[in-house]
Amino acid sequence: MMPNMEVEGTTSKALINYIHRVGEYLGLNDYETLFEVGLFKSLSGNAHGYCQGDDELVTVEIARYDAEGRIPLNEIKRSIAHEMLHALQLASGRMVNVGLTMHGKGMQSIKYIVEWEGHEVDMGKVDYENQPWEIDAYGNEMEVYNNCL
Repeated sequence: MMPNMEVEGTTSKALINYIHRVGEYLGLNDYETLFEVGLFKSLSGNAHGYCQGDDELVTVEIARYDAEGRIPLNEIKRSIAHEMLHALQLASGRMVNVGLTMHGKGMQSIKYIVEWEGHEVDMGKVDYENQPWEIDAYGNEMEVYNNCL
């Protein structure tokens, strides 16, 4: 078990062990970051998972139900792999949530900025499927999933 990871919202030893295997596979225990993983009945926006945080604290939220009903266990595990990849991106500093920032002179505009591998990404200009951290997570989630079953 990883000492820097807390899992809440389930009593399933098999699922808790899977979450810890994912963390170990990704090397999350190499970081001083605290990882909090919670399983919830549902999440806003009908999402299967969310991940947020920084290099000190990363919070992962996983849904057990969506609008169609109970999410199958294999999909829950795939969502865990996907969101834990985001946890690694945050802990390692590959992805930094800069947040809302003011831009321009005079009539300033507010932009929501995320840094990816040192480059600013204006969230207002990049669709979800083209966000580089999502491309990375979707591209690697099945490897993590399969290696941690």
